[in-house]
Amino acid sequence: TTKDAHLERKRSQREREKAQREVAKLENQIESLEGELHTLDERLCDPALGSDAARLAELMNERQSVEAQLAELYEAWESAGRVLAG
Repeated sequence: TTKDAHLERKRSQREREKAQREVAKLENQIESLEGELHTLDERLCDPALGSDAARLAELMNERQSVEAQLAELYEAWESAGRVLAG
């Protein structure tokens, strides 16, 4: 019926708006973590770090954690993007 079609359009519109907000939030989080990853990479390039194995291991662990978080965020971003696309 016309009323059902109208309700479905409204529901679809709400889902798209929610996905748009989610995409924006995820993009901000991704940008922040990418900046953190860049900073970690710069710190890992410090030649003085070569003589501090414990600090090197700490930074590498931190980098791996950030990479894992980014992978999850990219996945969520792609999922939200599919909602917007379709």
